[in-house]
Parts: sequence; structure tokens; C-alpha cells
Amino acid sequence: TGDIGGISGEILRISPAGGEDWSTGVNGPVIASPALLATGHIVVAHLDTVSPTNRYDILDPGTGVSTFGGANLGPALTFFTSSPVIDSLAGSLYIGSTATGTGTISAVPDIISAPGGVISSALLFTAGPDTTSPALGPGGDIYIGQAGGNLTSFSPGLGTQNWAVTPSGLISFASPSIGADGKIYLPTGVGLEAFDASGNPLWQETSIGSIAFSSPAVHNGVLYVGTDAGNLVALANSANDADGDGLSDHEEGVLGTNPLLPDTDFDDVNDGFDAFPNDGGASLTLDTDGIAHTVPAGVQGADQSQVAVWEDRVVYEDNRNGLTEIWLYDFATGTETRIADSTITNTPQLLPEINGNRIVWNARSAPSNAIDIYLYDLGNPGAGVVNLTNDVD
Repeated sequence: TGDIGGISGEILRISPAGGEDWSTGVNGPVIASPALLATGHIVVAHLDTVSPTNRYDILDPGTGVSTFGGANLGPALTFFTSSPVIDSLAGSLYIGSTATGTGTISAVPDIISAPGGVISSALLFTAGPDTTSPALGPGGDIYIGQAGGNLTSFSPGLGTQNWAVTPSGLISFASPSIGADGKIYLPTGVGLEAFDASGNPLWQETSIGSIAFSSPAVHNGVLYVGTDAGNLVALANSANDADGDGLSDHEEGVLGTNPLLPDTDFDDVNDGFDAFPNDGGASLTLDTDGIAHTVPAGVQGADQSQVAVWEDRVVYEDNRNGLTEIWLYDFATGTETRIADSTITNTPQLLPEINGNRIVWNARSAPSNAIDIYLYDLGNPGAGVVNLTNDVD
């Protein structure tokens, strides 16, 4: 079910099947998008031609009847374009307004329990009364742009202004969007501009042309935005690797993996080495030739974990024989070898690493029960397993 506004001054509730559940009038055109409270109630900001002021109303989701109305957001404009934004954790509402006639962002601290409570406002110190819709950052900070003016950041509740920056291009009606990493993406007259959470410019994409109305959508590190030329553009940083897993943010967007999580499927294989990075049950990995190879799954029901890779060789923990042991699989020969069994110390063999021919891991040893480091050299198999630390804590 969706709620939409219209220039005729009506709010309509549309069912998933496409039918109209109800409609209600609000005394003026509705250009901004509605917002939903945690209770299901609908917040609508609009021009009230009767007052005349800009205001917001709260509507009952079942009937469309106003449960609260009349909050004054300033002198009336021909259209009111800033959509309300709800901080669902704090229960606060933020909206751009014209309370001073020069552009303001306003906040209602507790929109559910006290919808008519004291509205705190902060003046945007730039020319022009029109504001874009606010955007919320991961930490609750608020970001808003103003037509022909600045991109401004406020702390939660509008307690303080964090910073204000003037972008290279003019802001029109398109609102900023915030990535999961806190980066801010702002449509302007020169294209798309990016800033970090402190307001420092990061980059500009000007080849796509001006963006006056479309706010970017961000998914898995890829930005989607409509341009004034009528194009839908997808942008990604082909080199950035936010989580250091060997896949760029762009590649993660294509694969559907999480660009902020090195191991998306929690199978102890980083996404860059995992042939099935979205499937934690798949027992596959990639070696340096970039080709997927099947690693034997061992005994049915056994766990393989803590994988480390060097060229064609993979070492891992395996509990097929009870206590955890260290095993090796060689892609070049297609053979699997047990490197360290649990009888060495009668304790689990853990956390293997491999570099060239040398495999090291941890295990507790008698009599001190200290955690020691063990080595097996594939180039010198006659030496067997060597305790490198010899019970030294």
C-alpha cells in the first residue's frame, strides 16, 4: 500500500492491487513526498492556501482523517517542495521550510508523542527560500541543500551546525543522498558532486550533465541518478575497495556483495577469493589464476574453516576426525593432504597460514598448556612438524 499526494490537494492511499483505499483533501497542492511514522501514520507537507502558510499534517493510515494539522512551516510559497524525513530511532521529523522567508530547516523532536511540540529551526545562511529534502547520515546527522546556496550539515536535533560548503554547481530541487560509508552525493548544475562526512570535496562527475530534480539512489557502492538530459546513469568508483577484500566497490555492486564487509557470506573466505561470495555453503575458492576450483568437502558434516591461500595451495581447519586438524589442498596436483593431526598435541590445531612452502598454525602443548606456533615445510617434509616456540609463553 502506498500514499501519494497530488497537485489538486488530495492525498490518496493506493492498495498493492492498484485500487484506491481512500483520498483526503489538505487545502493546497502536495508536491513533496509523504513520509511514514513507525505507527503507520502519514506525514504530509504542503501549501495551505486557506491560511496561507506552509504546514504539515498527520493522517490516520486507515481512514485518511487528520489526527494533527496546522504546524506552521512559514510563509506560503507557490509550491512546497521539501519532503519530510523521519529519524525512526530518535522519533524526530526534519523538513525544509520557509519560516524566515530565506530558507530554514526545522525539526520536531518527538513527532509521535508530541506532534505539535516546539519546532526548532536553523537558518540556512544562503540566498533563496527553497530547500531540498533533508537526508540522514548513519550517525543521525542531517544534510540539506538550498537552491542556489550551500550544502549544510547539522548534528541530530539541529543542536549545532557542523559545516556548510558551497558546491561547484547550483543546487536546484534534487536532494542529497548518503552512502552506507557516510559519503554525501549531491546533484548540482555541473553533475554529481561527492563529499565526505566532514564536508570535504571528494570528486565530481561532470560528464553526465546537470541534475536539477533527481536524487541519487545508492546500492552496494553504485550510484543511480537521472539527469536533465533524460538519461539514467549508473556510477561506481572502479578502483575503490572500501573493505579491502580484493574486489572494487564497482565489482561488489555487480556481484551483489557487501562493499563494506570483506566476507559477505561469512564462510571465512574473503570475497576476492570466493567463487561464490554470496553463498556461505559453497566450498569453492579462487587461486591466483582467477579460475574457480572445487575444494573437497571432506567427510559429510565436517566443517572446513579459517582458509588461507598461497598460489595453487589452500590450507584450512577441518574437524572430520573429531578435534580440529590442519589440511592442505593443492590445485596443481588435485591432492588433499593432512598436515597436522590432533595427536600431535591432543588439542585442536588452529588458524593456519601459508607462505610459499611454509605452513604455520597455533596449538596448545603439554605440559604448560601454552599456545605455541607450529611449522610444516612442504620443501622439507622429512623435518616433520616443528614446534617453533617450544612452550615459551
